Amino acid sequence: MRLNEKSLILKIIKKDKLDKDDKEQLISVLSKLETDQLIDIFGENFRLYTQKYVKWGFDFYRNIKMDILRNYFSLSRYGLKMLENSQNLILTNSEKQNKSKLDLFKKVIKKITNDENFSEFDNEEIKYLFLLSELIGIILGDGNIRKYSFRIDLNKIDEFDYVNYVSNLIYQVLGKYPKSRDRRGIDKNHEGKGIRLIINSKDIIDLFLKIGLKIGHKIRNNATVPSWFLRNKILIPFILRGLFDTDGNIDIHKKWRSLTLRFVSGSQILIKNFKSMCEIINIKTSNIRKTKIKSKKYNKFYDAWVVSIGSKEAVSKFIDTLKPRKFLYRKKLIAMILFILRNSKRTEIINKEKTENFPNRKKINQFTMEYMDFLQKVFNKYNWKINSDLVENLIKEALTLKTHNYKISFADKLKDLFEKLGTVKLVVDFYMSKGEKLDSHIIKKHIKKLLSGEKYIKIFKNSKYNPLEVLGDSFYDKWDKNNSRIIIEERSRKVFQFNSRLRIKIALEIYDFLKNYKELISTNNDLIINHLKELIKNSPYFGRLNYLLNEYDYSPIIINYLNQLIIVVKEIIKNPSETAFSIGKKTGFKRDTVQDIINEIKKKKI
Repeated sequence: MRLNEKSLILKIIKKDKLDKDDKEQLISVLSKLETDQLIDIFGENFRLYTQKYVKWGFDFYRNIKMDILRNYFSLSRYGLKMLENSQNLILTNSEKQNKSKLDLFKKVIKKITNDENFSEFDNEEIKYLFLLSELIGIILGDGNIRKYSFRIDLNKIDEFDYVNYVSNLIYQVLGKYPKSRDRRGIDKNHEGKGIRLIINSKDIIDLFLKIGLKIGHKIRNNATVPSWFLRNKILIPFILRGLFDTDGNIDIHKKWRSLTLRFVSGSQILIKNFKSMCEIINIKTSNIRKTKIKSKKYNKFYDAWVVSIGSKEAVSKFIDTLKPRKFLYRKKLIAMILFILRNSKRTEIINKEKTENFPNRKKINQFTMEYMDFLQKVFNKYNWKINSDLVENLIKEALTLKTHNYKISFADKLKDLFEKLGTVKLVVDFYMSKGEKLDSHIIKKHIKKLLSGEKYIKIFKNSKYNPLEVLGDSFYDKWDKNNSRIIIEERSRKVFQFNSRLRIKIALEIYDFLKNYKELISTNNDLIINHLKELIKNSPYFGRLNYLLNEYDYSPIIINYLNQLIIVVKEIIKNPSETAFSIGKKTGFKRDTVQDIINEIKKKKI
């Protein structure tokens, strides 16, 4: 507690009557004291009263501490008497606290510089090391060390809780609160959101330098996590928390309704530190990649590096292990966004409201107080309710990996979907539209296992050879080759893609059929179409084509495609010298497609 704050307490408690400002000033100053100190002043009743708040981190959240003081202590004359009786305690406690923390800081730094083993630290020193490790991470992230001071730049508007948290963390480590200074925005007339926390002390800086922190520009001077801390695995989560809370980002995947964590830094060394520390505590990360970040202040792009944590298992482990403040403070906002993404109508409403409320903004930062206030108004307007239980469920859903154990019924459903939709990607998209993430390898794995089961082995073995079948190494391989790459474009109502090997097989079957029934060359194609339909219907390998031929919306499209293919074969038979380009022009097929069919028919003739 500073000298002017102690003087303020003495000045206020000597007044006969306190106004509202006096009370708020007194509460503000008292809230800087720790729980034990306040209990010493206000007694046993205050200790009992505070117990229900301990789970909220009583010593960490000053705004909560102020609310407790307001609720418990109405500042009556009796309360002032208690303060008067305790004024010596108030005046001396702070000095003792500051000195003890600074002495502990020096003691711990000395042990680190002597490269002592972690086992040689006592319980008090270990608890202190946890706090110190987090502060080091914060300084390496958003801090800067100078010759006589260090400073940390934060966001006072959108992350005011974190500013308060860091301020209290500095006090817990160094025994003194930092000074604060507002920072300008992108120009002199713009106040900006920045706040700078400053500690002026050459002694403290000298101690930081002893453990490996560096003065000046972090990138140019190759700032890194001190090696002693990297060697002690138990401290790594606290350093990672400090780094992530300052230079980390939380991204919400709109389609999958999942979370991705990113750490971005202009320092390649710090990025490598972050990745290696994650690996030490068994959290999988992506490869490091280079990117560009734009400085709004200087309107320039700078080189930066980024590493991501994307899998649900890794994201969940990172959050559970580190308990990053960035996630805890944004938890409700993240849940509100996930709640909106659950429903397409809600998403449409939000997009419409965004356009109306932010007409000139192409991109809106979701993690701002401005956006939080906007969402709260929309939730109130449309009577969308979100309580603490729903918040927890939404977050759990975003962090929990849904496993798909093999079941015949589920695999059958995937096979049917593939035959109806035509590609694995479209099956993935189908599940995505229902808010469920399903990887392509799971789809293939389930279908493959299904077609290797007794039920389908009997079906395949009992089926006769079909001249349309494309050969494969196994039943699954054969099924896949006969069903894949048959896609209809919904807008044009035309065949967009057709399996080339299957197309040639069908063309050769048409050729053989016309060779046996030459009179059909000059008639319509109905008999040939019926013949092809029978071949497709009687084979278990043609689920996709069979579905399309029997589906009301798609049957005319496939029949039209087969008709055009019949015309191609008839033209080849009638005019052997006609070019592929000329036939393609008549039928709508590409020259190369027609040429492939011509080449295969020539081989058959030979």
